[in-house]
Amino acid sequence: VDGVPSLVELLLAEQRTLRAVDEFAAWHDTDDRHGGRFESLIPSALPGGGQQFAFAVDLDACTGCKACVTACHSMNGLEVGETWRKVGEIEAGFDAGLDARGALAHRQTVTTACHHCEEPACLEGCPVRAYDKDPLTGIVIHLDDQCIGCRYCQLMCPYDVPQFSERLGIVRKCDMCHGRLAQGEAPACVQGCPNEAISIEIVDVAGPLAPHAQASEVMLLPVVQGGMPLSELTRPTTRYRTARTQPDALLAVEGYAPTPSEPHTPLAGMLVLTQASIGTLLFDSLFAAIFPSSYGPDARLVALVAAVLLGFAGLGVSMLHLGRPMWAFRAFLGLRTSWMSREIVVFGGFAAALGAALVSSTIGLWGAESAGDAPGADGIFVGIMAGLAQLAPLARFGALASGLVGLFCSVQIYAVTGRPLWRADRTALRFGATVVLLGAAVTAIAWSLGALLGAGPQREAYRLVIVPLLVLLGTAVAKLHWERGRLVHGTPGHDEVALARTRTLLARALAPIQRARRALGFAFGIGLPVVCIGLALMFDGGLLHTAAVLLCGFGCLAGEVVERDLFFRSEAMRGMPGSA
Repeated sequence: VDGVPSLVELLLAEQRTLRAVDEFAAWHDTDDRHGGRFESLIPSALPGGGQQFAFAVDLDACTGCKACVTACHSMNGLEVGETWRKVGEIEAGFDAGLDARGALAHRQTVTTACHHCEEPACLEGCPVRAYDKDPLTGIVIHLDDQCIGCRYCQLMCPYDVPQFSERLGIVRKCDMCHGRLAQGEAPACVQGCPNEAISIEIVDVAGPLAPHAQASEVMLLPVVQGGMPLSELTRPTTRYRTARTQPDALLAVEGYAPTPSEPHTPLAGMLVLTQASIGTLLFDSLFAAIFPSSYGPDARLVALVAAVLLGFAGLGVSMLHLGRPMWAFRAFLGLRTSWMSREIVVFGGFAAALGAALVSSTIGLWGAESAGDAPGADGIFVGIMAGLAQLAPLARFGALASGLVGLFCSVQIYAVTGRPLWRADRTALRFGATVVLLGAAVTAIAWSLGALLGAGPQREAYRLVIVPLLVLLGTAVAKLHWERGRLVHGTPGHDEVALARTRTLLARALAPIQRARRALGFAFGIGLPVVCIGLALMFDGGLLHTAAVLLCGFGCLAGEVVERDLFFRSEAMRGMPGSA
């Protein structure tokens, strides 16, 4: 009929004036079938003073469908195998009993992501300040352009949150979709969950931590002691809720059989080589003071050359661990908070002191040989060289001092992660024993080579090579005994749970590497030193003795590299459910 709008026109006109939000609001006001269950999944305002945004997870609503994982992956364009949100399960241990069907009495699925901690360890440990905690929202954001791919944040984070991208050469992680939140949109995981199990809340910071809640809210999951990292390490903010009664013996389903951690081979090589260099400088100084007549200039020069080669090789190998090595110069930015930043800066000074010591010592030897037969201008030149040679002792001392400071930084790098296997005393004993073992081995080589290259037979020098060999032998025996016993045993509680997983790894998945370590230790740390001592006692030394000492030193170096590989692989602190 002319002038009367059709039904289609009426519907189109209604759609032009009523948005989807308005339509839902109208339905919500008139239809009571929702039972009052509707609630906002994100805050309507920014946090106030002493507050921040945090994830909240309803354990009873989570079904483990992994829609949140898929939404996060798609929204952030993650690579294959890269996950910023994980889904796992927790269950009651067998001590909690079985239900009527013979199944475990308690089992729940759990979704986890970055906890946006109050005291984020990733931020504190980063040597280039590639992390930032937003002062308004408390969200911990990774700055991709600033990252050099050192992966130290992965070691610092107890929850296995940062993910390394081989293609990009950087680490990335969940940022709570802060860009979407700023526009009033829910993060991908929140929006993607069909059961509204994930939401964003405003929480008070610096509040009390409660591993087991009095009510239905807990700071972290109520798992058995040692079943997850300690909350006190970083003060995570994620809230988990459940109306179900939580048994005291909950464990993460994943990780009953622990898997080896990443080997970090360049770091293992760097640690062993730099510690060998520091040990060489240490024993060189000691023996030069104790045996000045037998441990002469030739041996000292050989030792210094070895220390320089080992030190520079270690620092060079460490660059292979960086995803973006061309930006390594930024490492000084985190000097205030990061032990890795401090280690890098100190070892830079160590390298400079090593180079100065080598140049000044070489000039000193050359000047001593040239003095007295260079008249006129040449004599002035030799005098200048002699003056430069006077810097050799100072440069050697500077190299040793900076090396020892660097060693302390190396210990702290791993001790501050809170991982029981890397506790400060364990790490210091491990690294210190390597310094002594390899320092004695390289000094024995230098002493033997110095005697071989010196003029005429030097019976006393060959005999005194027994001293560093005895130190090597004693250290190897003690180190192997300690690695077999006290290293992987701890006190009841959190430490013992993690160390039990390490023992499992060493006995099963890492058993071949463990056997190789012991074989190298016994062969080159105990067997061959005994042979070298016997040769030194029975003969005047010579080429055979020097070759045996060389073989002993290289074998000990190989054994320490394998041991340091186990140092990384056997670390087995539990992460969140969903992480092995």
